[in-house]
Amino acid sequence: MRYPVQQRFDLQKLPSLRRSIIIVNVGLVLLATLSVGLVSLHLLNRQASAHALQVVELSGTMARDAVGRMRDELLSSAVILRDRPTLARLLRERNVRELNPFLEQFRLGGSLDSVLVVRDGNLVSVTGEDLTGLVNLDAIDKSRPGALWLLGDPEGDTQLIAVAIAPLPDALVQESGFVLVGRRLSAHFLNQLGAETGAAVSVLPRRGLEQAPVASLEREVLYTEQAVVRALPDQQRYGAAMPLREGERMIAAVMTYLPAVAFERNRQRLLQRWLSTGLGLALIAVLMGFLIGRRLGRPIRALIASAQRMSREDFSTPVPVARDRELSILSSTMDDMRRRVLALTAALRQREAQAQLLLANIVEGVFAVDSQRRLVFLNPQAARMLDVEVDHAIGRFCGEVLKPRREQGRLPCDHDCPIVRARSGQSTQSQETLRCAAGQRSVIIHSAPPAGGQQVQILRDETDTEAGRRLRDAVIANVSHEFKTPLAAQTAAIELLSAGMDQLSADERMELIHSMSRSTVRLNQLIDNLLESVRIDAREDKLELQFLKIDELVDEALAVLHPLLLQKNQTFVTHIEPDLPEFKGDPRRLIQVLVNLVSNAIKYAPENSRIQLQIDRLGRAVRLLLSDEGPGLDPGQTRHIFDRFYRAPGLSAGQAGMGLGLWIVRSIIERHGGRIEADSPAEGGTRFRIFLPLKGAES
Repeated sequence: MRYPVQQRFDLQKLPSLRRSIIIVNVGLVLLATLSVGLVSLHLLNRQASAHALQVVELSGTMARDAVGRMRDELLSSAVILRDRPTLARLLRERNVRELNPFLEQFRLGGSLDSVLVVRDGNLVSVTGEDLTGLVNLDAIDKSRPGALWLLGDPEGDTQLIAVAIAPLPDALVQESGFVLVGRRLSAHFLNQLGAETGAAVSVLPRRGLEQAPVASLEREVLYTEQAVVRALPDQQRYGAAMPLREGERMIAAVMTYLPAVAFERNRQRLLQRWLSTGLGLALIAVLMGFLIGRRLGRPIRALIASAQRMSREDFSTPVPVARDRELSILSSTMDDMRRRVLALTAALRQREAQAQLLLANIVEGVFAVDSQRRLVFLNPQAARMLDVEVDHAIGRFCGEVLKPRREQGRLPCDHDCPIVRARSGQSTQSQETLRCAAGQRSVIIHSAPPAGGQQVQILRDETDTEAGRRLRDAVIANVSHEFKTPLAAQTAAIELLSAGMDQLSADERMELIHSMSRSTVRLNQLIDNLLESVRIDAREDKLELQFLKIDELVDEALAVLHPLLLQKNQTFVTHIEPDLPEFKGDPRRLIQVLVNLVSNAIKYAPENSRIQLQIDRLGRAVRLLLSDEGPGLDPGQTRHIFDRFYRAPGLSAGQAGMGLGLWIVRSIIERHGGRIEADSPAEGGTRFRIFLPLKGAES
């Protein structure tokens, strides 16, 4: 149903929002002004950073040149000392007593850290620090003046030493000799250099650079061996690294640093001015915003209040009409929507009441889950079927509420969930056994594909009358079929004996008698299995326990099965561990276990084959291992072989039984406190393993 939009005022006479838009444009102008200021500040920052990098680079270059000049000055000092006449006189006179004061005076006057004289391979005199241990004299060309850098003590305050060598004149030596002067790059020297350049100066040898962090300025100059200049924001300073070379090889780096504070002052002043201007403009913008908000806020707040009422499902109050043209159109549209939603809500509530009535009166249980398989709906029938309260079940995982029976130790929710299978787009159906408070309940679950973020499932209870009727029909059909075969064989044998008693030979008559015996054995086994099945269903399966010997049970079972073995010319081999203790058990039912298992092996094993039964003791249990040479089990059969009425697929009518034998075997074994397993070994055939506890056995 459509509702016409009702307009309470003439829209053409209503004022427009043009004036409001003009006011907003004024605010945009202010915003543009602020944007220009921000861009200007950004450009100034870039220019200031570039200037700071130029200054620190210049300081680094000056510091490196000063360090290089120190080595050149040191070489000049070495040559001057060598050419001093006093040195030549003292060396000719071998006057060591006056030579030492002379060298000490020269060292102090030249601000040197070490002066030494070597003649003909002998250290004549040394003043200050002895550098002979740091200098590889054999690797230095001592035939001409030269200077080089040495690595000092890495633990001290000086890690680099400059030395200069000047050879002595030939007239003063027989073989060779030289003068060596040295000076450390001390902290005092670097401080003086920093005062000259206006920056903090340090010198790091290669080993110092290698110990620096990976992304540091020191590591970068080590890797590139080129001058590196950059800002160090985390340290609030700018740095320059200038390589110091010995020939072509970089041996150290001159590091200079300038604090960023000096370059921040100009930016701070400009920032203060910009902030003052921005604050004034902001006050103006606030005032304008207040006026605009006062102009537009009142009708908008009224519309917001109407929208909030509708969100609370209050559709009875009309939406007020605004004075501006555009807001008036919006309010009229909202009021039209309110009336439409009001009508739709009434229709939905009526349909919901009908659906609730339907779900409350149907026989089947209905529940719905979300994408995480959590219950979002549960009708009363499903709640009664599952023995739960609706409020307690909503929001819980469906597997926790339904409690399906485990298969092979796993829940169907984890590996074969019908709800998950239905998400492929088609409805699914599965039969599950649920564990309820009143006992197990067999149900059929119909799962629909997801719709609207939910999935609906229908539960049909199969536990009571209908399930019993179908089970009764299936049992009657199976029993009728199973009884016909041995009865027909007996009837045929009796007719042949009656009609041809005089004409048949003794062997032929004996063969007919064996046939009747085999049919009788088969009928007895069918009757025993049916009676035991009825006892299990009626819970009249109490065991009659007494002390037993396992070999006696085997003999009685073989006596019953002997005609069946003769029919297929099969060999039955037993291996029984001697001196097995007696144990408590129900002899009739354990003989029934052996008869069912061995007859099963006779049925499926080929003619002229062997059936083996091995019995031994395993801890506190008796183990029976029965194996045949039949076709074996498929991997998918092992989980169903002990199920009630299960018959292996692909069998002929003569091979297939009622599907009760192995189910009864498992029931009897479990009631004795034991367990049974089945598999097919690699060499073929089928193997059953039975473990019976020796509880109550006499040692």
